[in-house]
Amino acid sequence: MSTFSSSLGVNVGVNRAVGKPTPPDISLPPRKRFCTQGSCLAIPETPMPQNFPASGPSADLRKAINAVSPAVVLARIYPERRAVTHLFGGNFQRLLAGQTVELAVAHMVRQKFGDAIDWRHAHDFYLPTSKLYLTPEPHRKGYVPEDDLTFGLAPAQLIAICDGNN
Repeated sequence: MSTFSSSLGVNVGVNRAVGKPTPPDISLPPRKRFCTQGSCLAIPETPMPQNFPASGPSADLRKAINAVSPAVVLARIYPERRAVTHLFGGNFQRLLAGQTVELAVAHMVRQKFGDAIDWRHAHDFYLPTSKLYLTPEPHRKGYVPEDDLTFGLAPAQLIAICDGNN
């Protein structure tokens, strides 16, 4: 059996007699470091989804976000030029997380959905369903979740679903 390191840094073995990959060694998952202005946050990397069909890409993104901020239900990601991300809990209240956490969550969502999304507009990523919505306009219901008691997740605002097909 020979071993090589995958793009995520996970050791993967190939049984030459059978020619099929063996399950990767994920006992100690690698971590990425996300640093801003002197403070760093370790973001755990998850194994490649094709090796573990039970945990799809959406579960991996939810786990990664919950690892840095467990109470997040909705992440509102503004354009990069504003350098602002708002995190909301299940009670529609804004969570007071540090800027490093907010930027890490925004980085993970932007990285997952990539260039397919026009990031010049604000987007809401709803963790329970792994769906990305266009943020409601300021005059619409859901723009201020604390006041409206809604996230404003209208089907017409749906942009993408994190299910591995995007």
